[in-house]
Amino acid sequence: FWDGIFVHSDQPNEGDQNARLFWRPSVDPSVLTITAEPIAAGHPDAFDVRRFAHMVDIVRDKRGREMCLLAGGPHQIQLEVGEGTLISGPVRLRFDFGGLSNIDAKLRTVTRLVSLRKLGRFATELFPREAGAAKWIKAVQAYDGLAAGASQRDIAGVLFGERMVREEWNGRSDFLRLRIQRLLNYARRMVDGGYKRHLH
Repeated sequence: FWDGIFVHSDQPNEGDQNARLFWRPSVDPSVLTITAEPIAAGHPDAFDVRRFAHMVDIVRDKRGREMCLLAGGPHQIQLEVGEGTLISGPVRLRFDFGGLSNIDAKLRTVTRLVSLRKLGRFATELFPREAGAAKWIKAVQAYDGLAAGASQRDIAGVLFGERMVREEWNGRSDFLRLRIQRLLNYARRMVDGGYKRHLH
C-alpha cells in the first residue's frame, strides 16, 4: 500500500492500463468493510461473488484480509472483508458501517451492491456523473506527458489540438500557456494528496 492505495496489475512493469486500484476505507469512505459468513446457496441472503467472475478482482493485503473490487465499465464498488472469505462459495454479508461521519458513502455502496445482485450489472442511475471528471482526465494526461518528458507545448497539442496550438501558442494572448500551467499545478496538487478530497 502507498498512501492508502494498492495497485493490482497483471503487467506491473509495462504500464498496465487495466490496473485496478484498491483503497483503504480510511482513505475512501465508500469502501465497505464486511463479514462474510458461509450460507446455503438457495438462501434469500446468499451472495456469491463467483456469479460476477467477469467483473471481480480479489487480492489479499499483508494482514491476509481480502479486498474485493467489482467493476463494470466506469463504475465500481469495493469491499474489504474483515472476517471470512468471499471465494469459497455463497455467503451472508454483514456490514460494518463504523460511525455516522461516512455513513452516506457506505449506504450508497450498499445500494449499488444490492442493485448489482438483483440486476447482474451496475445501474447507471446510481452513479451520478462527476462534475469535475473532464478536468481530472486532462490533469492526468498532462501530468503523464510531463513525466514522460513532453514540453508544455506538446501537452497542449495533445489536449487541445495542434491547430489551436499553432494559432495561439505564440499569439498575443498567453491564455493557452497559462491554461496548461494551471492544469499542471492542479495535477501536482492532486498527486500530492489533493485527490483525497474527491473520494466519496
